Amino acid sequence: MNLPEFLEELFAEGRVAVPAPDELASDELSAAARVLEEHDRLCRMEAPDGAPAYSREAAMWAAVQFYRACQLAMFRDVGEEAIAKVRENELEGWERAEVHYSVDLAFRFLPDLVRVARSVAWDDPLVELLMSWCRRWPLSSVGVKGTGDVSLGPIAESSSLMLMYVDRVLAREDTERLTSEPVRRHVKQALGLFTSLAPKFSAVIGG
Repeated sequence: MNLPEFLEELFAEGRVAVPAPDELASDELSAAARVLEEHDRLCRMEAPDGAPAYSREAAMWAAVQFYRACQLAMFRDVGEEAIAKVRENELEGWERAEVHYSVDLAFRFLPDLVRVARSVAWDDPLVELLMSWCRRWPLSSVGVKGTGDVSLGPIAESSSLMLMYVDRVLAREDTERLTSEPVRRHVKQALGLFTSLAPKFSAVIGG
């Protein structure tokens, strides 16, 4: 299963198979870019109004990183050097709303990958890498336990991303994210008069 096939299966089914790590061909990357653009078009139909613009660079970076991380999770004998290589491939300009939105197209599946990696060992170098992503990309990591305090950054500055974020906090009952006062306020607003229907949240935010 090459990268574009991986993305198509990921977006359609949420479950994937991956080959052993290898170099990505240029035509494979081009095909993957087209898959991401189509997925963005579909996601935008359900996103809150005012969703940030699509960043091809950010979406491709996240797709390749997630693909590599899945390979590392399946082929555990590749060694820490391969994990370090993925870690070193950082994305610049991460403090922009369009970057968080575009990275999330692939990274929204990050909680599932964290669960797979943690099933082997919580202190594994791969888990450490994934948790660093969870803290950097909080929109994508809602539901992951143990992220600690995260900085929302441009998510809080985008009404669309903030709605997406709060919806996930509620859907995944991630009370750890309520340490942020703006998140507590938005969650309380979203629940309105029905905080009693969400006891895990009402115990924290009151109402």
